[in-house]
Amino acid sequence: MMRDLLRLPGRGGRRSRRRRELTAQIAYRVAELYGVGDGREDLSARRIDEVAELEFALAVLDGLAPVEAEAERAAPPPGQGPPEIVLKLVRVHDRLDMAADRDAESAPLVKRFRNDVLELLAVSGADLVERDGPLQPPLHEVLSTVPTADPALVHHVARTVRPGVRWNGRLIRPQQVVAYVEEGR
Repeated sequence: MMRDLLRLPGRGGRRSRRRRELTAQIAYRVAELYGVGDGREDLSARRIDEVAELEFALAVLDGLAPVEAEAERAAPPPGQGPPEIVLKLVRVHDRLDMAADRDAESAPLVKRFRNDVLELLAVSGADLVERDGPLQPPLHEVLSTVPTADPALVHHVARTVRPGVRWNGRLIRPQQVVAYVEEGR
């Protein structure tokens, strides 16, 4: 199966081929750790941890958009990006969020201004993106980590620092988050 993965037709040049090679290497290592072909049933705790990390890496690779789509989004043609007013409104929204957290007395007024900014963003084709759950690299940018003893929470969003921003369906800023990591790492 992994050999077939390497034979996929190349659509994205060297980077696309490199991604297929990495996926194949990870899959071979997972198969080796599971003891495929060896008839081994039991795995050591260290191997189980390594399998979990490699499976997560595979899930991340599977979740990435094709290389061509990433390149198109990263470098839009001139005049095709969001208008400057959208970027300025996003900055104003971020500052209002910080102000609402700092000053409880003026929080209701700040929240009203923040809602006005959200309406202006919506009129200009932009919306805020906040997704909890497992980390998704195109949508989430990890700013820091928090240890957890719960293995189900590892590689999940702990909290949002700043929401992501989407303009006309295209992500212009990923959601900036704090993520859970395994305790002791």
